[in-house]
Amino acid sequence: MVGKDLIRVQIHLTRDFSNFSLPLFSLLMKDAEFLWTGKCEKAFLKLKCCVSATPVLRGPNWEPSFHIDIDAFDIVVDDVFGHLEDRKPYTI
Repeated sequence: MVGKDLIRVQIHLTRDFSNFSLPLFSLLMKDAEFLWTGKCEKAFLKLKCCVSATPVLRGPNWEPSFHIDIDAFDIVVDDVFGHLEDRKPYTI
């Protein structure tokens, strides 16, 4: 998994992802002026930390039950398949 797929997984694993990433996504809005601010830099550094830190993707452990996280929007359904280990999620 690379690029947008890795980010998609991190959305499910990172608390308040939509709140702290808002400065970056607002740069991509139609007719938005691309102005890199301190808030953008802070959001970028936090996002970079999230995609490079644990939990990382790994193969399944067949012993515990599996966990499926699903989000449904107007035009897309998104899902992540994984486990809970020590009360923390990890993605398969």
